[in-house]
Amino acid sequence: MAAAEEEFSQVGFEASSFRSIARRAAVDPSLVHHYFADKSELVVEVLRLPVNPAQLLAEALQGPREGLGLRVTTTLFGAWEDPIVRKRALVMVRTAMGSSPVSTVVRSFFLSLLVDRVAEVLGGGSEAKLRAGLAASRLLGAVMARYVVHVPALASLTVEDAIALVSPSIEDALSGVLPDVDTDHLGRE
Repeated sequence: MAAAEEEFSQVGFEASSFRSIARRAAVDPSLVHHYFADKSELVVEVLRLPVNPAQLLAEALQGPREGLGLRVTTTLFGAWEDPIVRKRALVMVRTAMGSSPVSTVVRSFFLSLLVDRVAEVLGGGSEAKLRAGLAASRLLGAVMARYVVHVPALASLTVEDAIALVSPSIEDALSGVLPDVDTDHLGRE
């Protein structure tokens, strides 16, 4: 676990591999595969998450393109409604806002989930990445407002009403008309 945390913090979630983690831990890569089916399971263990966000998102991404914003919003808000998940997720959000090596892991993992995987579902390319990033920013903003900052206008609603208000914005980010913007720089930081 220490080797995985170190690898994730130094090179990020996407650039790490079971092989590099095993090398760092001085074990055979098959040992890592024996305990973890994929990197997302390993991140869940490193971060001690009570649920696997990659699995939740994968389930939300199943189905027709229409309704994707509602499914993703429902999944994310549903997870945050669980008190055990919320407690750990609050730690993760606060960690992600910092500058420690662990914050790099958290940001890398969730950007990979919320942007890269959604962009794949949208067909890939710069516009899909832009749409996925826009949807992620709206989702993260809504989560911050409801569960972290407790903005009364959103925090006081039932989860069903909050989802009903937020999901159209997510759907619009994923499939609505976008202004003509330069997307050639996407992916570079």
